[in-house]
Amino acid sequence: MVLEGHVRYDRSCFDGVLVRVASSLAMPRLAARSERVFEVETGNWLRDSTGWFLVASLGFSAVVMHLVFDANLRSGRLSNEFAWLLAVYLSYVAIWTVRLVRRMRAQRDSSG
Repeated sequence: MVLEGHVRYDRSCFDGVLVRVASSLAMPRLAARSERVFEVETGNWLRDSTGWFLVASLGFSAVVMHLVFDANLRSGRLSNEFAWLLAVYLSYVAIWTVRLVRRMRAQRDSSG
C-alpha cells in the first residue's frame, strides 16, 4: 500500500494501519539518504511500539473481563484492583503518547 508522500509498507495489513497512523501524524517524506535511514528507523520504531501498545491494550481488556466476570459471580461489585489496573494502563498510555509525540517532533525538526 502506498500513500502519496509517505513510507511504503507492503509486508502485511498491520503495516497498512501504520501508514494511516503515520499519515495522520503528518510524517514527512525525507529526501536525503541519511534522512531516509532515520525515516525507516522511525517506521520500525512505530511498528514495534504500536505492537507493544496493542499487547498492553489486549492484556488490559482481558484482566478487566476477568474482574467483571468475578464481580458478577461473587460480590456484584468490581474490586479495588480495577482502580489500580486503570491507573497503570492510563499511565502507560500517557508515557507511550509522549514518546510518540517526541519521536515525531524529532523527525519533523530533523527534516526541516
